Amino acid sequence: MTEAKNQLFQSELKLNLLKEKYKYIEGIGQDSKNEWPGEPSYFVLNIAKEDAIIIGKEFKQNAIVWIGKEMLPELVYCGW
Repeated sequence: MTEAKNQLFQSELKLNLLKEKYKYIEGIGQDSKNEWPGEPSYFVLNIAKEDAIIIGKEFKQNAIVWIGKEMLPELVYCGW
């Protein structure tokens, strides 16, 4: 997807999180070697995994990182 489209979806995602009153922390997804540019992200608190996947699909995310009660990060493909 183009950078412009990606930014549009990111902006719409933030508006949705605000509208639905989710608590979140803004972040940047970066690779450890700085070979790719960083990408804005949101760490959303107290959201069900199923809801996070639905939102990921709606806003054209390839995947989400889910952290459950076990505190182990899991990469979850959204499959939009």
